[in-house]
Amino acid sequence: MRHAALLAALALTCTCVAGAATVHVQGADGRWTEIEAQTEGDVVSFTITPEQAAEGRALVVINKPDWMVLDDAQAPRVIGYRIGDETIELGPDAAIDLGPIGEQTRISLDIADNANPIDVGSLTLRVTGGADATFEVTEDDRDAHTAVVELELGDLGPGAYDGAITVADLAPVGNTAELPIRFSIFGMEVTPDGQSIRLAAGGAGFSVNGDPRQTVTVEAAGVSAYPTIQFGEPYLYVRDFVQVRESAPLSGWRIMEADCALEDIDGNPMTNEEAGAEVRLVVAAHPELPVVVVRTEVTNIGDARSVYCFWGWLPGENYVTPDGETHDWSMEYRDFGHPGWVYLASRDSAKPGVGWIAPGMFGESRFGTMILYTDPTRIPIARGETLATTFALMPADGPEAVGDAARALAQSALEEFAGIVGE
Repeated sequence: MRHAALLAALALTCTCVAGAATVHVQGADGRWTEIEAQTEGDVVSFTITPEQAAEGRALVVINKPDWMVLDDAQAPRVIGYRIGDETIELGPDAAIDLGPIGEQTRISLDIADNANPIDVGSLTLRVTGGADATFEVTEDDRDAHTAVVELELGDLGPGAYDGAITVADLAPVGNTAELPIRFSIFGMEVTPDGQSIRLAAGGAGFSVNGDPRQTVTVEAAGVSAYPTIQFGEPYLYVRDFVQVRESAPLSGWRIMEADCALEDIDGNPMTNEEAGAEVRLVVAAHPELPVVVVRTEVTNIGDARSVYCFWGWLPGENYVTPDGETHDWSMEYRDFGHPGWVYLASRDSAKPGVGWIAPGMFGESRFGTMILYTDPTRIPIARGETLATTFALMPADGPEAVGDAARALAQSALEEFAGIVGE
């Protein structure tokens, strides 16, 4: 009965055969055998033995094209690529690491196969955090088993991307190659719903979101920081973005501003009038620095009072201060002053740690997380006055990278970081 069902299925899929047909079957040992077939009209009939159909499955090629090599188990190879004026050859087990790319966002891939033509329609680029890139086949030499395909990476938008290029050949089994690729595209872009600013800078990717618990995310590290604001009662958080707009650039820095709607600690929406406050986030990025700079602007629209504003709660296995000392968590609330920056080691060995750079006051929480405060923590503020706090976040593989970024920020056009580190 299983033989009859298989034969019927094969006959139904072969209704466009003209003349005498050839049939090749791949056996369980991987070898190909041509078997006898009968052609009657548009129907091809043949018999497969149980030995040729291991576990009830068989690979069959009907009317093999002259160009097809059946005995082919090798995947095609991306042997090189071009981007801008640069040409790079690739060896076996290679990967493509483009780093930050600028105006040249189109990459050309040279693909080759030992035995069969390239299946150019199979090529894909899949990356985390982005849609598929568009591509164009510029050369397809089926006799030479080569192809040239161009990918437009700029369509993905700003971000830091890790992914893979996959491409198959036209062998019966469709041998498929996978080539890792990494790159970043500098810029800032607002998502269609207006609730996230996606950005990449210096090869690192970030998002700034209208979200009460994931307001600023360091994508590679998979961690987020968020602000807490208090004018007496209750605690206030960013609920969503009301409006996002781009400001004038400053010495290479791109800048966006987001006006925020608020909610209380229970998730209940709070109007600005109910909260007595207006909150704005200012976000800045520079192509040469792997940081996102965030300034929180809290304006009092109520009576004169004190404001309590801090950012948290970044996790880490431990943290390192600029003096080189590694600190285990005390598991209690403890402020430790103004070091200028801290490095938080990752709790996940597969991910980088995080650098936090700021002129404010750093402190530990009782949960083993880092908090950034104003100094003093509660500041009197009159009606119409604004309290601004500024910091930078970055992914980092060690404290040295954070120190380098802190020194670069201290020498940048962002005045908030002037003097943040000593010489």
